[in-house]
Amino acid sequence: IDKGAALLQPHLDGFDIRTLLLAAPDDATAAAALTRTSLTQPALFLVSHALANRWLALGVEPTGMIGHSIGEWVAACLAGVFPLDQALRLVALRGRLMEAQPTGAMLAVSLSETEVSQDLPAGLEIAALNSPHQTVLTGPANQIDNHAARLTQQGITAVPLRTAHAFHSASMQPAADALEKELSQLTLFPPQRRWVSNVTGDWITPAEATSPAYWARQLRATVRFGDGINTLFAEGPS
Repeated sequence: IDKGAALLQPHLDGFDIRTLLLAAPDDATAAAALTRTSLTQPALFLVSHALANRWLALGVEPTGMIGHSIGEWVAACLAGVFPLDQALRLVALRGRLMEAQPTGAMLAVSLSETEVSQDLPAGLEIAALNSPHQTVLTGPANQIDNHAARLTQQGITAVPLRTAHAFHSASMQPAADALEKELSQLTLFPPQRRWVSNVTGDWITPAEATSPAYWARQLRATVRFGDGINTLFAEGPS
């Protein structure tokens, strides 16, 4: 955490993210700051990366990895696609780009992909497929609110997420394009560990892992996390 926080500071205008990570549980200012995407994403990455390295230090070597959205960047870093300093710079950039996009909303719905697609209003998209019957929708706030009310009237559980943006929606395309442009100037390295792609729900390929277009798509596309879990389970215990 200390190493990563120091590496992050130049990319957070000198801010030390440990101020938020180590804040008291009742610190409302820190809690509010952590709702900002430009800080949330580096914080998530840093804690996840540190936890994974703790397991590695204990001798636990993964035969496969999976992460959810920003978690896939952690997997890629652990696999050697990005060195840590570069990964932190890119994650900070990704957070700033996403925060700069128009506001929106997201909604967790207890329906399958097929069920939710049958009654999906124009303008709303599927942001994530977390399990066979857990889907996250994304789009403009007023449309999310209206659809949530409709689903609730039908007896379907629909829970708004605490977010100010419509992540993994068309509104994020400018951020994806800018990220791809930045990545195209860098060298990405073939993965030395396996992980499951959020985009395909299958094992990442070297071509995908080293493609700037893949990481742009990963920002914008549906997170097929449930499919990825099935891919891991299909291998059985190792």
